[in-house]
Amino acid sequence: MEFDAYQVSRMLGIQWEHFTYRSRVGQKDFFWHQGMRANDVALFLMLLEQIGFECDASYLINLLRPEILTKGKKALTRSELAITTFEKKRHRHGELYLLADREKNLPLESKIMGRITTRLGYGLTMKQNPDGQIVSICIRSPKQPRERPGTKMERCPDCGVSWEKGDPDSSYAHRQQHQKLMRYLHPQPHKQYLRAMQTEQMPGLVSWRSAGWKHREMHNRALAFKREMQYESCQWAAPGQPRDRDAVGYLVANEEGAIIGAYCFRERTRLNQSKQWTLDWIWICPKHRRMGHLARRWKGLREAFGDFAIEHPVSDEMKLFLSKQGDSALLSL
Repeated sequence: MEFDAYQVSRMLGIQWEHFTYRSRVGQKDFFWHQGMRANDVALFLMLLEQIGFECDASYLINLLRPEILTKGKKALTRSELAITTFEKKRHRHGELYLLADREKNLPLESKIMGRITTRLGYGLTMKQNPDGQIVSICIRSPKQPRERPGTKMERCPDCGVSWEKGDPDSSYAHRQQHQKLMRYLHPQPHKQYLRAMQTEQMPGLVSWRSAGWKHREMHNRALAFKREMQYESCQWAAPGQPRDRDAVGYLVANEEGAIIGAYCFRERTRLNQSKQWTLDWIWICPKHRRMGHLARRWKGLREAFGDFAIEHPVSDEMKLFLSKQGDSALLSL
C-alpha cells in the first residue's frame, strides 16, 4: 500500500511550503521545491501516531523543544504548542474521528465493519454504509485524557470580561486582561502625572511633541472608547507608530492625580479648504461620569478651539450635555 505523505498531511491540516536553495552565483532562474518546516514535521508525526500509526516523534521533539522554550515567546503556533505539550498529551487524546465527526448523523443502515487494536493500544472502529463504503473511522487512544472539573462562564463585574471559570487558560487570559483594563477603568494616582502637575502649566495637554507616557495613556483611553463604541479602528496612534501632528489630546485627571479619561481634538480641512477643529472623541471611565469633569473644562475648550465641530456619530449622552451647555448648534457644523 502506497503512503502519500503530501495528501495525508494536507488532510491533517498541515501546509507545505515552497522553498529554494540559496545560490552562490547570480542566477536568473530558481528551482522551487516543496517541504515542511521541522516543527510541522514533528506535528505530522504526532498526528500520525494519534490516528494509529507507529510514529515516535520524541527524538525530533527533544531537539526542537529547547529553542521554543528559550525564545520567550508569548504566542505559539499550532506545531509549537503541540511540541511543548507532547509528553502530557501523548496517547491521551480520547476519541478522534475521520471521515465523520462525533456528532454527525450517519445513515441508519451504517454498521460496524471491523475493529482493530494496534500494537500501541490504539483502537480503530470502522463503519460502512450498505454500499460497502467506509463512512466513519473512530480512533480511541490507549489512555483517556485527564478529566477536568466542569467550567462555568463568568463575567467579571469590574472589568466586564467574560471567561470560563475552571479553565486554566481562560482564567489566565482573564487575569492578563483584567490587569490592563483596571488601569483605566479604576485608575489610581499616576506618578508621572503628579510630577507633571508640579513642573508643567498644562499637565494634561498632549501634542505630538509630548512625552511617550502621555501618548501611551491617550492610546489606552482611545482603545477604551473604541471597545465601548464598537468602532473598527483606534483614534490615537499606538506606541511606536508615527504621531499625528494634527491631533491634540487632553488627559483628564481628578484631584488625586488619577487619569480618569481623555479627549482628542483634530484639525481638519473643510471643502472650502479652510481649517476647522473637531472634537474627535471623548472617553471618561464609567465610575467618574456625570460628575462634571467635562463641564468644568468646557468653557476653556470653547475659548481655545472656538466653534469646533463634533465628530459623528454622537451619543445621546453627548447630545444632552451639549443641550445643557447651550451648544447644540455645534452638531451641525
